Amino acid sequence: HPGQHRPKGGRDPGSKVKSITTITRMKKYYTALFVFSLFFIGTLSVHAEGEVTVHLSVYAEGSALFNDDVTVAPCAHSEETPTANAFCALEQSGLSIDAQWGDFGVFVNGIESFSSDFANNYYWNWFADGEYGQTSLDQHVLSDGETLLRAYHSDPLRITGDDTPSAGSTTPYIVEQFGFDDSFNAVWNPIAGAHFFVDGNEMGVTNESGIYELPITFTDPAVLSASADFATPTDAFEVEPSFDPIPVHV
Repeated sequence: HPGQHRPKGGRDPGSKVKSITTITRMKKYYTALFVFSLFFIGTLSVHAEGEVTVHLSVYAEGSALFNDDVTVAPCAHSEETPTANAFCALEQSGLSIDAQWGDFGVFVNGIESFSSDFANNYYWNWFADGEYGQTSLDQHVLSDGETLLRAYHSDPLRITGDDTPSAGSTTPYIVEQFGFDDSFNAVWNPIAGAHFFVDGNEMGVTNESGIYELPITFTDPAVLSASADFATPTDAFEVEPSFDPIPVHV
């Protein structure tokens, strides 16, 4: 303004406002940085070092004792190097376990109230991603996202068939159950009378050859599954109908 002047040796009044504004901006910046750091640290701590998340199912005589995701921390027994192995997952499920250790690793004799009954050939088998376990549980190191199954007198079922059936067709699907032949080789056998489902709705049962003839009357993707007495239900079998070109004369 005319006639306004700054006293000799004084500060420009506007510089004080600028300083306050700068300090306010710095406070906001460091606050945001602090909040972001907490979020980043929290994100990193979702999985501690060496942890993996797997899906664990434990079935006995057709009933689920446990069926949920488990974040498995590395563990060790005796002088072993800690690893996130299949026995760690079972231990960390919270189920009651009767286990014995030997030269070949751990042997699970019982889980909850279900113990080995060799007279009737009932004992605890295990599977990883649908494949029969070939080692002791503690020797199987887990991978993130893996599926792990323990089964007692409840061998798993599976569905085989076309996952892109033609819309409007009738498509056969086979339901099989895991088992052993006379030479104790692992085999999958067709199972008669298994309940067959589409998106959770029962459609019927398999015939004497383990086959269910499914009419593909739906057009959207669907999930097939099957269950039976004294068996572990199938994993979800996803299908998506295909549409064949229709010939026309123009």
